Amino acid sequence: MRTTLYRDFIEIMVKMQRNQLLFNQNGIKEVSLTIENSANIDVADTVITYNVGKQKWIVNSETHHLENNEWDPTLLEVKEFLDYFQDFEILVAIQTYEDKVKKYFEKIPSSILINKFVQTMELMALPINKEQKNNPNIIIDDVIISYDFENKKYMKNDEPFEIGEISELIGNKSFADVFEALNNTWKTVIK
Repeated sequence: MRTTLYRDFIEIMVKMQRNQLLFNQNGIKEVSLTIENSANIDVADTVITYNVGKQKWIVNSETHHLENNEWDPTLLEVKEFLDYFQDFEILVAIQTYEDKVKKYFEKIPSSILINKFVQTMELMALPINKEQKNNPNIIIDDVIISYDFENKKYMKNDEPFEIGEISELIGNKSFADVFEALNNTWKTVIK
């Protein structure tokens, strides 16, 4: 359980960094991750943020006696940092951060992802994906965008799809859904 928790926390830190870069571009302040230390209710929260300008993590923690501490941790340092907290405290912190981020994503229009969508489609069409029988696709709700290597064209649920149709496709989708779909494709596509 604890190993999975370390992994989940590292994943959240990676997401925080990526999210904060995006949020800064859209005028959204730093979104923090807060860990409540239930062992001592007099101890203040541990608050972790990512400062895009400094490209560093900033930690304020009564538990660790840190104030505006710049942090560039190794995996071992993250593990040691988390050893001061109980499992449920870390789980609550991760879930609370995810809930907070969803609200901020709702403020960002999905249309800013058009360029990333085009880049993703171009990667899907690379010949190496055919050679490796990878067949990557973008899945948003019930829509599947794929590349037909035989006919050399993009498909939307087995119908031809043009790049110019992206705005219409993602216009009524949430930023978070489109962003997640594109990131899932980037994980599988061969670049």
